[in-house]
Amino acid sequence: MDRSGSHVAETALKSLALHLQEDNETHSLIEETLSTLCQEIVVNPVDVMCNCYGSHVMRSLLYLCEGETLGSSEFHSSKPSVLLAERLNLRSSQLDGHKLQHHQKFPDKLKFLVSEMLNPCRVDIATLVVNQYSSLVLQTALKLLAGHEQELLHVIPVLLGFSAETGSGWNFMKASELKNILSLVEENAYSHLMEVILEVAPDTLYDELLTKVFRSSLFKMSSHHTGNFVVQSLVSHARSHDHMKSIWEELGTKFKNLLEMGRPGVVASLLAASQRLQTHENKCCQALAAAVRLENESTACIVSRILFLDSYFYSEDKDNWNWPNGVKMHVLGSLILQSIFRLPNDFILEYIYSITSLENNQVLEASKDPGGARVIEAFLNSNASTKHKRKLVIKLRGHFGELSVYPSGSFTVEKCFNVSNLSLRETIVSEILPVQSELLKTKQGPYLMRKLDVEG
Repeated sequence: MDRSGSHVAETALKSLALHLQEDNETHSLIEETLSTLCQEIVVNPVDVMCNCYGSHVMRSLLYLCEGETLGSSEFHSSKPSVLLAERLNLRSSQLDGHKLQHHQKFPDKLKFLVSEMLNPCRVDIATLVVNQYSSLVLQTALKLLAGHEQELLHVIPVLLGFSAETGSGWNFMKASELKNILSLVEENAYSHLMEVILEVAPDTLYDELLTKVFRSSLFKMSSHHTGNFVVQSLVSHARSHDHMKSIWEELGTKFKNLLEMGRPGVVASLLAASQRLQTHENKCCQALAAAVRLENESTACIVSRILFLDSYFYSEDKDNWNWPNGVKMHVLGSLILQSIFRLPNDFILEYIYSITSLENNQVLEASKDPGGARVIEAFLNSNASTKHKRKLVIKLRGHFGELSVYPSGSFTVEKCFNVSNLSLRETIVSEILPVQSELLKTKQGPYLMRKLDVEG
C-alpha cells in the first residue's frame, strides 16, 4: 500500500508471470509462492483493496492467478471505446471467447483469493462496492470468473448484499434491499461494478436482476448520469426476446426523452440489442425516426439530425434548425446510423430516402468527418438498391480527388468505386489522377491506387 513499495510488489508479480511463460518445471514452485502471497494479502483485504496502490497490486495478483500480467490481455480492456464497440455489435466481446477457451493457470488460488476478499464474516461488502479502488478489483475478479457459473452464482449475490443459497432460492424481494440497489447504481464506483455484473451474470441471475430489481425503474435510471450506463449494460446483455420485450415496454416510447436528456447511449444499446436478438428492429427504427422529426415533417431531415444530435436537441429554435457547417458530427449519432444501415431494407426506407436527400455539400462534409464517413460507408455497404447508392455517389462528383487524400475519405472513395458503373468509375479515377503524386505520399494512397487500378 506504499507508493514506492507497490512498484516493487508489481515488479515481483511480473517476474513470477514471466517464469510461467518459460517452462512447466517451475509451475509448482510458482503455485507455492502464489499461495503464500494470497495468504498474506487476505489478512487485511479491505484496506488493501480500498487503497489506490494496493488496489493495483491486488489486480495484478488476480491476473497472476490467470497466468498473465496486468493488462497483458486485450480481453481485460476497459477503454470506453472498446466497451462501446462491443455494446453496439461493432466487435465481439473479449469475454465471450474467454468463456469458451480460457482456463485459469491456478483456478484454486483465484477462487480462494476471491472468496477471502468477499467473506461476509470478515469484510464489509457495503464499503467495497462503493469505493472506486476496490470496485476496480471486484470488476477484475468478475471478468476473470466469466463463464464459471457456480462461482458467479455465489459471488454476485454476496456483492448485491444477499445471502441466497448457491444456484437456487433467489429471494431478492425485500423492498428495502431493492431500493438499496436502485439507489447504489447512482454511485459511480457501484455503477461500473454493476455494468460488469450484468455482463458476466449467468442467465438465471440476469433474469432475476431484470425482472425483480430493475423492472419499472429503467427510465428513471436512464435519466441519471451514471445510472444510464447500467441501463446500457442491461440492454446490451439481454439474453432473450422476452428480455427485450420487457425492456421495450419501458423505454420504447421514450426515445425522444432520452435524446433530449443527452442519453443517446441508451437508444444506441436498444438498437444494437434488437439487431443482435432479431426482435423489435422495425419498432426501434420507427421510434428513432419519430424522435427526431415532427409528425407531419418530411423524413428527409432524419439523417442530418441524428448526425448532429446535440446541435439539434440543444437548439432553442428546432423548427428552423439547419445543418451546422464546420461542426464535428456526433460520435454516438454516427454509430446509431451505422447500426441502422446494417438492418434489412424494409425497416430503413425512411433512412435511405433521408441520406439520399442530403445536399451535395452536406454529403461532402459528412465524407470528410470521421464519423460521417463511416455512415456513408455503412450506407454503401447496406442492402439498399444500387440505384440509391449511385444517387449518393453522384453527389460527390468533382470531389473524389480531395477526398482520396483524407485518411478516412480514401475508404469512402473505395466504397463509392465499388458500387459505381463503368462511367462513374472512370469519373472517380480521372479525378484522382491530378492528386496522384500527393496521394502516393499518404499511408493509404498506394493501396487505393492499386485497388482502383488507377494506372490501368
